[in-house]
Order: sequence, then C-alpha cells, then structure tokens
Amino acid sequence: MSRRSKNVWEVPILGQREVSVALRTLRRFSLLCLMLAARDVLAFEEGPVARAVLLRVAQTTEIAESVHQPLPPASLAKLALAVVALESDAMRRHALVRVSAASARQTGSRLGLREGERIGSAELLAATLIASANDACHALAEHVAGSAQKAVVQMNALAQRLGMAATVFVDPCGLDRPGQRTTAADLERLADVAIRQPRLLELVGTREMRIASAAGRQFALKNTNRLLGSYRGAAGLKTGYTASAGSCLIALARRDGVEVLLIMLAADNRWEDAALLLDSGFARARQGKAAGA
Repeated sequence: MSRRSKNVWEVPILGQREVSVALRTLRRFSLLCLMLAARDVLAFEEGPVARAVLLRVAQTTEIAESVHQPLPPASLAKLALAVVALESDAMRRHALVRVSAASARQTGSRLGLREGERIGSAELLAATLIASANDACHALAEHVAGSAQKAVVQMNALAQRLGMAATVFVDPCGLDRPGQRTTAADLERLADVAIRQPRLLELVGTREMRIASAAGRQFALKNTNRLLGSYRGAAGLKTGYTASAGSCLIALARRDGVEVLLIMLAADNRWEDAALLLDSGFARARQGKAAGA
C-alpha cells in the first residue's frame, strides 16, 4: 500500500492471478489447520480431498478415510507387476525382450515401442515404474509370465499372499477393466512390500533416466510423480490415472528419520493436497516428539 495523504490510504487492486494465489494459499493453510486439529477431518468447504485417503506416520495410521472402499487402481497396479517381476527368475538375469504386437498397441502413457523391437527387461521395468509406460508394462508382463493374462494371475496370487482381500487385478498395467478393484488399505500392504525391494525403490525415486533399445533407439523417461524434486523428502512410489479411477497416488516421504506414507484414490487435487497431507504427517511426528520430550 502507498500513502496518498495524511488520512487516506490507497489500496491496490489485485489481479486475477494474485487473487488465485491468495485463495490457494488460504485453502492450503485452512486444510492443514483442520487436519492438525482433528485426526479424521478430511473435508473442507470444497469437499473431500479424495474418495479414499490413508496417511501413515511411522507405523501409526493418522488418517483413514474410506480405506476399505473398493475403487479402480489405475497404474498403481504396476507396483504389483513390478514386485512379481522382481521376485521372478525372469528378472534375475539381463534379457532382451521382443516387443509383441499387443504391447505395441497399448494406449495411454507409452514409450512408443514398435512391434518386433528388442529392449532389455531392466529397461522395461524402469519405463514401467518411472514413466508409467503401458507398452513397456505390457511387454514386461509378457516377459515375466508368458502372457499378460498369466501375469495378472501372478499379481492376484501376490495380492492373496499379502492379505489384499478386496483386490482383484484384471489388467497388468491397471487400465480400466470391469471387475478390477483395490482399496487404500490393501495398497498399504503392497506399498510395504514394494518399499523393501531396493531396485524398485531406487527406480520410483528416480526423476529422469535415459534408456535404449537393443538397436540403440533412445528413450527419455520422466517420472510421473511431481513430488520428486519439489517436495522435500519425497522418495516415490507410484502415480495412476484413468477415466474411471481418477487421479491416484501412493507417496512415500522421509525426513529426519520419520517415514510418511500417503495413499489417495480418486483425488480431487492430487499434488497440492498430497503435499498438505504429507506436511500434516510430519507435523504430527514433531508434535509427538515434543509431547514425549
């Protein structure tokens, strides 16, 4: 503000951009205050942040909203495929994989692999986890299990073994299919197994990577997780989106020895609300330390 006379102050007129930034900042602050004030508050004036939310600080679940509601997993299913792949003999040695016509035809997020092209199994895993590429994912499923359908059988066996009782995989890459479902509670179990896989955790925390086919064709991978590099302590894990599932996220962040795990299904404002929820998790950890001091 600038002073124009002794008793008159000139108030500047805010433009649309400034108003938008101010409202967004106020919204973030209000939501954070609500979450810190009550464990189970996930709603504010604009509605809930997602159809299902799970926030875990260390090993304590701080927020659990609709965590047992069956919902489509989108590309979060790729985590299950990655675990199956890393547990299989097929990934214990480097192999060149011939891209099938079915893999090359995959839609959505993709590398642009060509039928008959050969590419390493390690490169397919990287493209699946970093860029969420559906053609690479499909080729990986065929390599690991012999076919996409057999990979789904192995993914469902994994889910059963982990106690993911409400989860049914139908597509190895999480594309919308009738009957495919999971829950935030089930995905917590999957995330815990994924975190214990060093190679998987390394890849989901990688912001960018370049890979090449056997013929030398180059592909630039960029992680779909926007928290990496923008949110302090972000370490992975997986993003997902389909028309039926909406925006989904499993996020892991670590600061000062504290681990926060966040799962959001059908999120309204995925990246902004994820940062807020993670902030609230670390704030709760600090409050707990202060109370115990």
